[in-house]
Amino acid sequence: QPRLLLLDEPLASLDQARREDILPWLERLHTSLEIPVLYVTHAMQELTRLADHVVVLQNGKEKLYGATANVLAEPAFAASVGAQAGVVLQATVVGHDDTYHLTQLALQTGHLWVAQSALRLAQTVRLYVHASDVSLTVSEPKDTSIQNRLPGTIDSISSDAHPAHCIVTVSCGGQHLLARVTARALQSMGVSVGSSVWCQIKSVALAGH
Repeated sequence: QPRLLLLDEPLASLDQARREDILPWLERLHTSLEIPVLYVTHAMQELTRLADHVVVLQNGKEKLYGATANVLAEPAFAASVGAQAGVVLQATVVGHDDTYHLTQLALQTGHLWVAQSALRLAQTVRLYVHASDVSLTVSEPKDTSIQNRLPGTIDSISSDAHPAHCIVTVSCGGQHLLARVTARALQSMGVSVGSSVWCQIKSVALAGH
């Protein structure tokens, strides 16, 4: 009858195929247990699929703490993980398009499409959106191959690991997206904190469900 389960990088020595086999089992374990689970990892895939809350440690001290969605949206965290920066979104399954093999998901400010998956209608799912897969435009995009786009407001603009880039945090109906864009692009668009923008999302991945 343990009061706490500690999993210390349990998948670190496995190849990607074996990780994919075990992650769904860990998800089920996580939802069925009625005790806290402390999961130690350096892997963004495991963090986005399994974590409800995140504690970021640096030199043995707490650097960031909070709900997973909030920590991932922190510019400081995004800069620290570099190319892996992204956010977790909560969405609801609202339909399936059998013609094009897509599943439609609803957020507060719009809808997103993902590759069709065997999900129940009204089921809540977790999505992972990579910062490098988000581009910004000042007007609603038309005649584009990018089907996923959401309106939002710029919350912050922060420095990235490379001085050519910025991390832009966009509020979309209570949830946040991150976009990695060049400082030159932001200047040419004429946007700043508080500006209304459209986020074009090139790729959306289910991060467990």
